[in-house]
Amino acid sequence: MLDSKKGGIDAEELPGLFVLILFLLVLILVLFSLNYLNESKKQQQVKISFEDINANRNLGYFLQLSVDNKIVADLVSESYLNNNYEKLKMTSNQFFNQIYSPNGPMGYDISINGKSLNSAEFEDEIAKSTRHIPLINGEIVRIELHVGER
Repeated sequence: MLDSKKGGIDAEELPGLFVLILFLLVLILVLFSLNYLNESKKQQQVKISFEDINANRNLGYFLQLSVDNKIVADLVSESYLNNNYEKLKMTSNQFFNQIYSPNGPMGYDISINGKSLNSAEFEDEIAKSTRHIPLINGEIVRIELHVGER
């Protein structure tokens, strides 16, 4: 009763083995793609956090700039009280166009109490920074820097 087979697998078992291998390959592929999507989401969150930090820092620097022997924060107050934003708009363009190139992938908009100075349009706003400037008459002016992808 010697078996004439020299080892190996019966031919009836091959289709089941191929199905098992195919299932394992698909499972591995699904797991790798889920991990990739999770890492991509984490990178996007880090990018947004980084842009928030930059927007906050840039707005702070901007408000402390010296213009005509006063700081920009004073210019914001004057512009609001006089309802004339031309000098403020020019100053903001000079400062922020160095950071966010007009032809670059990122754009910006400055708003005073919700009124846009630059009328920039974004596909997606990714960062925003807000400061409040108290006035002598007790009012508070809100200045916001909006940063987005074009």
